[in-house]
This record gives sequence, C-alpha cells and structure tokens, in this order.
Amino acid sequence: KFTVFRVSCGRCGCKDMLDAPSRRGAQFGLAIAGLAGLFVWHRNKQPKNVVWVPGSLPFLGNVVQVLRALFANRLLDWYDEWYKRIGTTFAYSASGTNFVATIDPHVVEHILKTKFDNYIKGSLFRDPFTDLLGDGVFNVDGALWHQQRKTSSRLFSKKQFETHIWETVQSGTAKVIQILRLESGKTIDMFGLLNRFTLDTIGQIGFSKSVGSLEDPASPFLRSFDLAQRYLIIRFWTSPLWKIFKWLRLGWEPELSRHLKLLHEYSDNIVSDLITKAAETEDNSLVGLFLKDLSPAEREEPKTKIYLRDLVLNFLIAGRDTTAQCLAWTVFELTQHPEVVKKARIEIEDVFRKGPLTYASLKDLRYVKAIIDEGLRLHPSVPYDGKLCVQDDVLPNGTKVRAGTVVQFTPYAQGRCKDLWGEDAGK
Repeated sequence: KFTVFRVSCGRCGCKDMLDAPSRRGAQFGLAIAGLAGLFVWHRNKQPKNVVWVPGSLPFLGNVVQVLRALFANRLLDWYDEWYKRIGTTFAYSASGTNFVATIDPHVVEHILKTKFDNYIKGSLFRDPFTDLLGDGVFNVDGALWHQQRKTSSRLFSKKQFETHIWETVQSGTAKVIQILRLESGKTIDMFGLLNRFTLDTIGQIGFSKSVGSLEDPASPFLRSFDLAQRYLIIRFWTSPLWKIFKWLRLGWEPELSRHLKLLHEYSDNIVSDLITKAAETEDNSLVGLFLKDLSPAEREEPKTKIYLRDLVLNFLIAGRDTTAQCLAWTVFELTQHPEVVKKARIEIEDVFRKGPLTYASLKDLRYVKAIIDEGLRLHPSVPYDGKLCVQDDVLPNGTKVRAGTVVQFTPYAQGRCKDLWGEDAGK
C-alpha cells in the first residue's frame, strides 16, 4: 500500500496524484542534478594546463593539508616541497577557491606588471584583513592604492634618507647596541629586539613618534601587533567559515577583537596628535603629507580619522615586520657562517678607518649588502603573496586561469630554486 498525496497546481484547481516513492525519487533526482550542475560549474572554473596537488577532498580541496602545515609552522616548506616535486607552477584548491602557485619569473612579472590591472587583492584578501588594515595600502586596489603609494613615496626621497631617516636609524641603532652591551654574556631574543627597533624607528620616521618599545619590551602593543596578524592569517585560510566564528565569537575571534581594540586606540591617539601638530606647524610625517591636502573641517571628520588610522597601522606593519624579518634571519645565517662574519668585519673596519659611518659611505659596504641580499633570498620578508584574477587569462607558461582564481607567487621557494640559483640554492 502507498500513501497518496493530492497536489494542486494552484491555478485551475486541478489535482494530480503523486505517491510517496515517486515524490522521493523526484527529490533525489533533483538533488543529483543539482550536485552534478555544481560539479560541472566547479570543474569549468578550474585552471587548465597545470598539474594539481594530489589529496584534494570534496568541497574542502587541499585546505586540510594547508592548515596542518600552517599550524606546524611548515607552510612555506609545504610549498617548497611541491615545487620540487611538480615544477615551477602547480594548482591546488582550498574551501572552494582555486589557487595557481608559481615561482616562474615570467609568470610573476605577468601578474605584477604586464597584466597588473587584471590581478587584484579583491574581497578574498580584503575581507579577512579589513578589521586591521581597513583602507590602507595593503588592503585596497585601484585609485586608492595608487594615491597612497604615490604619497608614501614622497616620504622616502633621497633628502629624507640623508637627514631624518638616517638620524632616526642611528639613534635607534645606538639604543640596540646599548641593550646588547648590557645583556653581554646572556641569552637574548634577537628577533624580539629587532622587532622593537624597527617598530620604534618606523614610528619616528612615519609619525614623528616612537612607540618606545626599546625602552619598554613589555608594551602590550607589541604582543597585540603579532597576535592580530597571526589570527588574521588563520581567517584567510578558513574563509568563509571565519565569518561564522566572528558572528558567534568562537575560537580565536574574541581574543582577536581585544587585540584589534588596543591597536585601534593606540593608532587613534597618534592620528589625534598629528592632526593637532599639523594645525600648528609644518609636519612632514606620512600622516602629515595626507593632511596637507585636507581642509581643517575635513581633518576632523570621523571618516578621515578612520582612514588615517588605517594608514598608520599599514605603515607600522610595512616598516616593522619586513625590516625586522630581514635583519633577524640575516643574523641567524651569520651565526652559521663565521667565515662570512670575518670578511664582513674586515670590510666594515676598512670603511670606518675613513671616518664615522655616514649615509654616503654605505655604498662602500658592498660585501655587507651582498650578505643582506642573500639573507633576503633565503628568507624574504614577504615569503608568499597572491592576486585574484579578474578576467580569464593565459599565463606565459600556458596555464589557463579563470576569473576568481588566485595566482600566488612564493619568493621563499623561488629563492631556493636550483634552476634559478644553482645546485647550492638552499645554502
């Protein structure tokens, strides 16, 4: 016996007879058709003419592999290993997003220069980081990016390097040397020390205000700066699930909220001080350069203050993290190569015999510069990055990418590529 349902079409009042098994069969068929359509759509969005990383799971892709490597602090090595196995370009997916990862110099030039306008940060990158970066240069595209980049470049003129920047670096270096002398014979966290040095330096250069972290290593600003960035990276790799975590205040989100609040309050204070200073005197800081184009009324608008806060946080990240990473990894490599340290000391002594070190005499430290360049080759300050493809494109190596694909480049693995650097590329 079957249960019988009467179904009306709703217009003429006619009725049709549909038994339960037929109804369930129709629902099952629709579900299968829907899944098949979704599968075909997903397949059509995938990159072509490229080798894929194996182990992809339905809907999740390779995100489990990525997260496992991320939490084990091995994500960069995970990329490097796949480049060695597959070649200079490969594809993988994570939670519905397709990635093409590359270390091919021609492809990198293609997305960062030749077809620059076709590769953007987009919402995939912007959304997870907006709570920290806002409308800052690291988080925007188009006209807003060009405007900030152009204005920021005025801060790094040759004259600025010879005067304000050089004096600020010398002052900070003297503090670092004093700390090292006081800690002589003890174990010291060089990475932490160099982060404090670069944070204070970029604060002084960009906003005429030192954070004071060299004097106070316990500053909560330092910890919040690091943890906020760490949690935002987790956000990116868990997109779009992080939005649910944020809404329900689960996982890392409550702690991230506390750190963001502290960073925003600190940056708001910097902006308020600089707005006051700009009204009273000439201010050539980064924020001061943006304020010059605004009327007194515009400077006091809430949206202006939020925008300037975004600039402050982006600039602090740009100045602190990149330089500190470079210096710390270079020091690490030097500890493994005493013969290089010996040669560097000889060159430095030769330069100092001519007099005190000046900005102009930096050009004579050729071997020291080569050491820093090697440090950056092995440990680039931005070890991986990516751009979202706007319109379907064909990369120089023949890989076909569809709109919505992330084309990722990995300087960390590129600097270890034997095809580019020879058999000893990893040393």
